[in-house]
Amino acid sequence: MKKSGGCQNLSLKYKISGITLIIAIVPLFVLSIIMSVLYNRAFEERSYMQIHENLQVISDRLEGIFADLVVCSNYLTIDINEIETNKELRPVDKDNMILSALNTTSLFYEGIESVVYIKKDETMYATNYRLYAKKDAILESQYLEKLKTYVNGKTVAFDYEADCMQTSEDGKVITMGKHIVRIGTGETLGYLFINVDVAEIEHSMENEISSYFLFDGNRLCITEIPETEKGTPELTGERLLQEEDFVYEGDKYLIARKGLEEFDWTLVGVTNLSTYNVSGTALLRTLLIVFSVLVVLLVILGIWLTSMVTKPIILLSKGAEEIGKGNMDVEFHFKTEDEIGKLGSVFNRMTKQISGLLEKVDYEARKKREYELALVQEQVKPHFLYNTLDIILVLIEMNKTREAGRVTKKLADYYKNSLSSSEEIIPLGRELRIVEDYLDLQLMRYEDRFSYEIDADCTLEQVNVPKMMLQPLVENAIYHGLKYKEDWGTIKICVQKQENGILVEVADNGIGMTPERLEELSRLEKKPEGHFGVYSVDHRLKLYFGADTGLHFESVYGEGTRVTFYMPLER
Repeated sequence: MKKSGGCQNLSLKYKISGITLIIAIVPLFVLSIIMSVLYNRAFEERSYMQIHENLQVISDRLEGIFADLVVCSNYLTIDINEIETNKELRPVDKDNMILSALNTTSLFYEGIESVVYIKKDETMYATNYRLYAKKDAILESQYLEKLKTYVNGKTVAFDYEADCMQTSEDGKVITMGKHIVRIGTGETLGYLFINVDVAEIEHSMENEISSYFLFDGNRLCITEIPETEKGTPELTGERLLQEEDFVYEGDKYLIARKGLEEFDWTLVGVTNLSTYNVSGTALLRTLLIVFSVLVVLLVILGIWLTSMVTKPIILLSKGAEEIGKGNMDVEFHFKTEDEIGKLGSVFNRMTKQISGLLEKVDYEARKKREYELALVQEQVKPHFLYNTLDIILVLIEMNKTREAGRVTKKLADYYKNSLSSSEEIIPLGRELRIVEDYLDLQLMRYEDRFSYEIDADCTLEQVNVPKMMLQPLVENAIYHGLKYKEDWGTIKICVQKQENGILVEVADNGIGMTPERLEELSRLEKKPEGHFGVYSVDHRLKLYFGADTGLHFESVYGEGTRVTFYMPLER
């Protein structure tokens, strides 16, 4: 049939996109770029201004806290001078008055975690009793060494020295110190330390928009840097102190810094512009107008396109409904070669493939029922039941009732696990119990002929596997391998977890197989005589997991046989 030419053979993508591009996309793109540049420039300028203003506010708060601590240290200097120069007081009274002054100060000024005063003779006073245990560490710390050099009476803030003044693992503190001298003579009286709770500092730095961090003179972050979460950038001291603004996953982050005037410390603020951005009214109004015009144009265009596009789609829809009802004789005949024409051709091929698949599914369902029936027949083999019952009868006649009860219990467990339900898929742990009960019963019958070992990964017990995959292989090993062996035999079952599946191995040291017999079993093209259970397991594996699976045989005549198979977990 001759195909029509021209625009009808163009892809629908090009038909619709070409018209839309001319009418809407090009002017919208140009307008968006211009407005985006103007708006982002104005927004970033406003953001920078606001962020620096917030940084100044936070800085003023911190300087206010430190100024209060300076005043606090000055009051304590006066109190300690009055106490130390009062000759009428006994030493014990002086000690009590100094400790009382320290405690009063720590209660009066908010944020003070503890206060420590060390006299010239290394007598120590502390408002927190836990600090007495750290006296040696405090005396040897850099805090005391540095404070001895400040003889001008100035209150100084120390760079953070972890664990020196902390009273708990989580209670970080900032330490301020003052070299206390006798007023008038300049003689050293002692050294005062005021410890400020870092949590109080962090509270004063809280902000809904930005995150703030305080660094000391050694470029160590005193406040806590949060752990990196999904969707947030990694914040390190080096990035906060050295990098400029950066972009992470499409979001722009602004970094602002300010030094504290009284100390060699730095306050750093980080702001995510995406949480700070508020669209302007003018931009919103302009976008609404543009989109309104575009909607009108696109509605007109859509009406015209609908008449050209919907007709073949309606035909496809009706045809698909017929296919859904089971009519596989539906065929589509479109003159165009665009997506609709190709889709019609795909539908035609699909209906033919579905017909073939339905036939295949029907065949596989019949085969599956056949194997399930065979499985049940294998489970209830009369000779196995009769032999076990004979064993129970002999044990009872020999008055070995306990042994007879144990055999009966094992027989009941075996049939309970293997026949009590119609489940096709069971946990691996239950499958192993079935084969273990079967082997125990066989041991009672052939107690002087073989032993067995089961080595299974305990993490696989809840993995679902097809039922009765192991028992036919074990039975085959006993009746065709160990039964004809003159000396002691062994059976080993090994279940290992691999990257994407489970590898199962059943090995025995029986009489093995001749090369001809091994080749016949390896092909399993027909039901081998005496090995129907093995044939059923092989076909069930292929039915459940695909034609690329199945049993793999290895055998050396006179030495033994090894059967392995693989079960993919994803299926």
